[in-house]
Amino acid sequence: MSGIALFDVDGVLVNGFTMMSLGRLLFRRGILPRRRWLKVLADYAAYRTGAISYAQFAATSKPDFALALAGLSKAKVVQAAKELCQKRLRLYWYAEPLVKLFKGQDILTVAISGAPEECTLPLKTRLGLDEFYGTIFEVDDKGAYTGRISRNMAIRASKEAVTNALRQRADFSNSFAFGDTDQDLPLLENVAHPVAMNPKGELLKIAAARGWKVITYRHHVLRQVR
Repeated sequence: MSGIALFDVDGVLVNGFTMMSLGRLLFRRGILPRRRWLKVLADYAAYRTGAISYAQFAATSKPDFALALAGLSKAKVVQAAKELCQKRLRLYWYAEPLVKLFKGQDILTVAISGAPEECTLPLKTRLGLDEFYGTIFEVDDKGAYTGRISRNMAIRASKEAVTNALRQRADFSNSFAFGDTDQDLPLLENVAHPVAMNPKGELLKIAAARGWKVITYRHHVLRQVR
């Protein structure tokens, strides 16, 4: 490979939050308990209304979703996630061709995202990504969720750990990253070509101060990336 391209997923390639879309599907099918799902919805509402920052939302919503999954069969959730990601999840119009653009240049394409691990394989396949690192919810030896979280990939520290590991085996001299929040700074700060994609809140200010490229879904995305 001649380089690497790092992508956040939610807000960058996917229009919305993958975890919330999965939760809605599970709730509608009677799989996710109402009381637990309402707690996750409260986290989301607090973020959307500005009551909490994205960093706070990233830190609280994943553990609350883990609690919502407690006792459920992972196999059932994986099946729902597969259907969601293959057919229902809304990708931005440029998502697949953008990944394809890099793969055509023999550049390793890697997603580092807060999206649930259950969605990583179907999204990896749909988008044509080489690798995908997502949030991991703990499962017991019987295949049921414990209610705990093993890795919250939505937060900065987890993204930094994965990025540092990738630096040991990929060429970062020819590197790109796409992120939409300040939690993506470990991706953006470690590449030659950082792109604030559909940036929100603090990241928009940081990108302006550092002279980073800013692109939104309204732009000619592929042309600007080329």
